[in-house]
Amino acid sequence: MLKALLLILIIFYSIRFISRLLLPFFLRTIVKKASRNMRPNEPKRREGEVSIDKASKQKKQSNSSVGEYVDFEEIDDKS
Repeated sequence: MLKALLLILIIFYSIRFISRLLLPFFLRTIVKKASRNMRPNEPKRREGEVSIDKASKQKKQSNSSVGEYVDFEEIDDKS
């Protein structure tokens, strides 16, 4: 009985020790793969290079069927 308990404790602490060594390595590789998959079509740019994307010149059409916005205040009626 004592041998079994001692064996379980040895296995538990050895797994705990090994996981502390290997877990950061696995997490680092997972994060690197995820970051590569997030932006696969992004063009490579040199450091310090500036690019400006111009907005479209089309004006947004307002939907007049929605109505007019009215700002109001609540008045407390204390009588």
